[in-house]
Amino acid sequence: MYLGLMRLRDVIYTDTKERLRFDKVLDQTYCAVMAARTTAKEISQKWELHSGKVASGEIARFERGNIHVDEDLSRDLRRDVESFVYSAARAFKEGMKARS
Repeated sequence: MYLGLMRLRDVIYTDTKERLRFDKVLDQTYCAVMAARTTAKEISQKWELHSGKVASGEIARFERGNIHVDEDLSRDLRRDVESFVYSAARAFKEGMKARS
């Protein structure tokens, strides 16, 4: 996909100055999108691992009709979700700046 964007850029922007301007915006936006994507994958992996451990009973137990989970995931999840939201917002902001 990235290579396709670069080819399209070469066709549209023949002026070097315009091409560099485009490259700067693309780089900022692309980096933010990739950071959000990486964080989303990490969130998914952590959740799958955690829920698998709960389902297997490795970190969960029944006690008087209640399920108790002995491993806390909320701190890691909160940090990762904040990182994802920040990266996604940064990508959106860079994209909006490019349009104006």
